[in-house]
Amino acid sequence: MQKTLTIVVCCYNSAKTILNTLNSIDIKSNKDIDVFLIDDGSKDNLKEIVKDYLKDYPDRVHYFRKENGNWGSCINFAIANANSRFLSVLDSDDTYNTKSLGSLLEILRSARPETDMVFCNYEFHFINERSAKIKPVLVSRTNDLIKYKSYKHLSLFHIITIHSAIFSLDILKTINPLPSRVYYSDNVLIYQALLRARNVAYVNRNLFLYQYYIRQGNQSISIERSLKNFHHFEIIFEQLLKQPFIKGDRKRLRISKRCITMHMYWLMRILVNDYSRDISARCDMLKNYILQYEETVENNHCSKFLFHSFVTRLMKYTPRFAMWVTRVALAMVKSGFIKATDYSKENKKEAHAFAKAQRKAWRQQRRERRKAARANRTKTI
Repeated sequence: MQKTLTIVVCCYNSAKTILNTLNSIDIKSNKDIDVFLIDDGSKDNLKEIVKDYLKDYPDRVHYFRKENGNWGSCINFAIANANSRFLSVLDSDDTYNTKSLGSLLEILRSARPETDMVFCNYEFHFINERSAKIKPVLVSRTNDLIKYKSYKHLSLFHIITIHSAIFSLDILKTINPLPSRVYYSDNVLIYQALLRARNVAYVNRNLFLYQYYIRQGNQSISIERSLKNFHHFEIIFEQLLKQPFIKGDRKRLRISKRCITMHMYWLMRILVNDYSRDISARCDMLKNYILQYEETVENNHCSKFLFHSFVTRLMKYTPRFAMWVTRVALAMVKSGFIKATDYSKENKKEAHAFAKAQRKAWRQQRRERRKAARANRTKTI
């Protein structure tokens, strides 16, 4: 029998948080769901911790273990094996609002057959040792089923994330496999689904389903991890550019451009904080990204928006100035992602120490290059 919703929980060394995640789903009351626990090669005793759930709910909780391949490989596995109408993704260190999940299941059961994606509000939970702060994120001001071409109810300035989206399994069956062993592949999943979706449903604005925890530590969205995994951003950026734009569909084109633009924002944010390369190398990388994007737009015969063209030209022709503006903006804007790395004094010290070490390494490399250049000049003379 086909269930209404499959909740995919990707796990890697999640023994400390997995019970809190499963408790938030309330599997006992919500019988119309499947929970896929995908163990991505964990080195802890994850299966031992969830054994009670596997014993009590064998028809609803399913445990799978596979070799490590990161988030994308887990989603590929879930799409191939799920048997439900909708699919959502829940990180093993985050939770669902239990009451909102029950209400959402009622809405999904009565959703129209043509519904391709469902958007629901979510919350950021900023947690440190002394305090906790909740930041709600509103996706839309309506709860109607809207055709894709009537996409105006979703703000063009809203960042569409995996936390706000629930996918029709039929849509996910048509997407290209996500890249394995790469971080941040959720950007590719969202992008491909948006390109294929025709009808989108918005859930009531009073429901906040996903509770996204920003904790102290080495999370993948932190500047430290982003700098270390910079080549993963390059792979994801190339994956986005390989996806075809939808010709003649202006609304869909705007969504496509926005997805790539938001990824450019992350690239800019990393480059302005990267002291392992000198400024000229970073400027060359930024110019290269802009050229790739413009080539993709031209090949798909897409018109350029005035503001967007101004920003891309600014980054293309004056990359130093663009990086300076981005650095100032990051210092001023009090967003959730800024707080993820600068939320406590201890975390600030770690970030400053990391940047200091990078600056020291860059100075050392510069001294070595100058020393080698002087040696070459001496040999020439």
